[in-house]
Amino acid sequence: MQDDRLDEHFSLGLHNIRRAIEARLKASGIERQSLGDTSRGAKRAAPGMVIFDVGANNKIARVTFTREEVEDCTRAVDAYCVRSKINHMVDELLR
Repeated sequence: MQDDRLDEHFSLGLHNIRRAIEARLKASGIERQSLGDTSRGAKRAAPGMVIFDVGANNKIARVTFTREEVEDCTRAVDAYCVRSKINHMVDELLR
């Protein structure tokens, strides 16, 4: 039961991070992008880290989040470290 709840927190946090990345890209004028992450290929439901690869403007940027960072975003993406990573990744695509 404990593992199921952790997996649910992880899934919710992952969803919220994905939405935050998409929103930040759109706010920056990037409409067309590819967005993938390593969570689907993980052997465990809640891996130790997740890597997002984002492609836009003929560039690819990568950002890594720890399991704890993902689980901290269960309700919203308001942790400074997560927002900072997203902003840095988008800035790389805009350069």
